[in-house]
Amino acid sequence: PEMIDLTVKKVWKDTDDSARPGRLTMTLHGGDKDQTVVLSAGNRWTGTITGLYRYSGGKEIQYTWTEPAVPGYKKTGEKTENGTTIITNTQQETDDQYTLTIHYVYPDGRQAAPDYTADLASGAQYNVASPVIDGYLALTQLVSGTMPAEDVEITVIYIPVMGEIISRDAGAPLGFGRIHIDTGDCLE
Repeated sequence: PEMIDLTVKKVWKDTDDSARPGRLTMTLHGGDKDQTVVLSAGNRWTGTITGLYRYSGGKEIQYTWTEPAVPGYKKTGEKTENGTTIITNTQQETDDQYTLTIHYVYPDGRQAAPDYTADLASGAQYNVASPVIDGYLALTQLVSGTMPAEDVEITVIYIPVMGEIISRDAGAPLGFGRIHIDTGDCLE
């Protein structure tokens, strides 16, 4: 199997680096399990994960990096080239930032995927795709809305997929045995 190495580099745009965190844990999603690297000034805000499979089941694995919200900063850029992802955070001058937190859990409350967090200004639009977890279906596949002037916490629940559900409207498999659902029908 073809193996690859993926690198993440944090670029800070600020006037006072004392506002930066001492360290930042970056999470790589994709493949069999999530993996993390810790970035800091000591490693020049750069980390690499080695020995990753390039393909699974004949398809190229789509790896993505996520980071926790950094108070006082906003993610303003992300670019991937030749296995290196550069993520830029810009220091915010205003205090009108609010935190959007999305929790991903199984029905029993266990964490299904790392929380998503972002600092957003009041009135900002957000559209966050729920992570794909093999064998499970996110009940909310796209979390979207407009940020109010307060912090927001949203929980997305993942249910086990046991067979195939076909929607008459979309014709796409959704989960749970072979039944048909019309728009407006409810599963309990």
